[in-house]
Amino acid sequence: MGYWGIASIQSYAREDLGYGKLTDEQVKVLAEKFRFTTVKLLPAQPYSLLQQCFLAAWPYYFIVVVSPLVCAFGTWLSRNRAFALLLFIHASILMVVVTALSPQACIRYLQPVSVVTLLSIAICVDWLTRRGRPAAMQSASGFCHAQATQLRARKDSNLRPTD
Repeated sequence: MGYWGIASIQSYAREDLGYGKLTDEQVKVLAEKFRFTTVKLLPAQPYSLLQQCFLAAWPYYFIVVVSPLVCAFGTWLSRNRAFALLLFIHASILMVVVTALSPQACIRYLQPVSVVTLLSIAICVDWLTRRGRPAAMQSASGFCHAQATQLRARKDSNLRPTD
């Protein structure tokens, strides 16, 4: 349940970036095997732009944690309920695995759930755009679809050999 506190989720994000102090031996191994030079105290270096964005995105992690609820809401709103139900089941399984099988809360484990969250948000946005479209535009798009179908039928009939 470490994902629910603001301070805890921010500290877990900082831990994922690699806080710690390296020993002389570890610095030597990194230099010899990987030709990587680093400082002993890792947080001494300033955060890069990407790391700052990672730390600033903590509100999004709450959305990811509640993604099964967003998927359930998307199932109720979706035109294609089977797809939304599959997203709900997938998000639920992922969240159970992330929360039950991890020894401590870790932001990196939420990343696979993030894709499912974005897809379920897209379902909700699709519902909002369909709902916000005026009835005249919906009937006009239906009229255009009917006209295109008739034109295709005429074109197909002209291509058929005559008896």
